[in-house]
Amino acid sequence: MSRSQLIRRVLREFLTANEHASIGRRIAVGYERIPAETPDESGDQSVIADRASADLLHRLDAEERTAGHEPW
Repeated sequence: MSRSQLIRRVLREFLTANEHASIGRRIAVGYERIPAETPDESGDQSVIADRASADLLHRLDAEERTAGHEPW
C-alpha cells in the first residue's frame, strides 16, 4: 500500500468514526432536551402502552374462553 493510500484510508476511517460519534452526541442531546417519556401530540406513551397491554390481555382471555379454556 502506498503512503497516499494509507493516508486516505486513515483519514476516511477517522472522519467516519468522528461522524458516528457526532450523530451519537446529537441523539443524546435530543433525548436530554425532550426525554422519551415526554407526552407529545399522540399522547402520553406510558398510558397508551398500558391501555394497549390491558386490551391485549382482555382479547387473549376472550380467545381462551372461546377455545374452551379456563381463565388463569
